[in-house]
Amino acid sequence: MRRPARTASLVMVGVLAVTVASAGLAWASGRPDKTDRSRSGPVPQVVAPAKADTVFVPLPGCRLADTRSGGGAISHGTSRAFHVTGSCGVPGSASSVTLSLTTVNETAGGNLTVFATGTTRPLATALSFAKSSIVTSSTVSPVGSGGKVSVYVGGTGSTQLILDVTGYTEPQVEGLLNTDGSLFSATSRVVGSHRNSAGAYVVTVDTDVTNCSATATTVGAAAYAAAETVPGNTVHIDTWTLDPATHAAVPTDEFVNFTVVC
Repeated sequence: MRRPARTASLVMVGVLAVTVASAGLAWASGRPDKTDRSRSGPVPQVVAPAKADTVFVPLPGCRLADTRSGGGAISHGTSRAFHVTGSCGVPGSASSVTLSLTTVNETAGGNLTVFATGTTRPLATALSFAKSSIVTSSTVSPVGSGGKVSVYVGGTGSTQLILDVTGYTEPQVEGLLNTDGSLFSATSRVVGSHRNSAGAYVVTVDTDVTNCSATATTVGAAAYAAAETVPGNTVHIDTWTLDPATHAAVPTDEFVNFTVVC
């Protein structure tokens, strides 16, 4: 039997009961097979994790662009696209970014609008500036086609732009496994799963999780679970009960929730 390692990336949680919290989802239909392959007795209703959640990842301020040293001033009535994913620690899975905008050397008053490249420019502005001023403002923008965001300059003049990134959001990695290792529900970043042996599961995700933290909890059973990220894009999950006489770990198949945070 493969025992979970006692490391910082492994969390062991025993669950005796599951309460449906306001953030949870009680699935009235499409429930997984309630047959318990490891114990006798009924299995409580499975509670699926909320899907499509996002997680915000802060970053130390990192310079994406400074038009004074490349590209030149942006003229009024025009937009310029800036690549954000793959730079400054922003992954390709990022759905939006938090940006710091600074205008300098303005030739006249104007404003900036930030939006996802390839989408319709919104009416709302992120920053207004006057001639020959230095103005800084923060904004959040969805990431558009090619991993880029676009900045539009309104007004009557041009401006140099300093663009820093301070964080990003991306879909959370989480899901619920059936006892046979198949996915009952999961966010889009989970690409597959399977059962290796009794109480031993492998989950595959869309990114390297070597340095990420994984947690797992069993659903509605007097059982334990542990999750461990391994080098690459996989997560190992173990579930077990304790022998009442010897207190030894006994691998058992369980419904199990898992989450990975990077």
